[in-house]
Amino acid sequence: MKPIVKPVVKPVALVAACLVVFGLSLFAQRGGAAGAQAAAGAQAAAGAQGAGEEEESPLGQAMDGLQSGMRAIGRLLADPDKKDEASSTAREMQNYVLIAMQLEPAAPDGVEAGRHQLDFRMEMHAVLGELLALELAVREGDAEGAKTRFSTLNGLKKAGHDRFRVDD
Repeated sequence: MKPIVKPVVKPVALVAACLVVFGLSLFAQRGGAAGAQAAAGAQAAAGAQGAGEEEESPLGQAMDGLQSGMRAIGRLLADPDKKDEASSTAREMQNYVLIAMQLEPAAPDGVEAGRHQLDFRMEMHAVLGELLALELAVREGDAEGAKTRFSTLNGLKKAGHDRFRVDD
């Protein structure tokens, strides 16, 4: 049976956008300081735009959530008493990665869009794997392992930005 009305927005993009918008409020409502921090960071980034500027894309919002989480977890790893917060922040960052993987970044001129998007998802999969390993190291009290994973995440972030960020 064919639908009567053709959807204007891709269902995956719509779901991802809803997850970003509603996910931010869920993180803040969970009561964790890191969740509130991540939500506040993404909301502040969205609110900092002028009235004449375009709203940030759902992918941009997910990336802002990841960046906020990176700042928070960097501070949390320095304090062994903040193990639960660090673990929670790593988990929230994993959620942002899962959201980002559902979105389609714009391909630079001359690059085949499908391949660019596949490469992006593969890179985000690597980020997800490092975040899982970071969470495990934190939970097991392996401070040195957690710092190593954090350092690897910073490297992936730089490489990803060099490869996938499209200048406006």
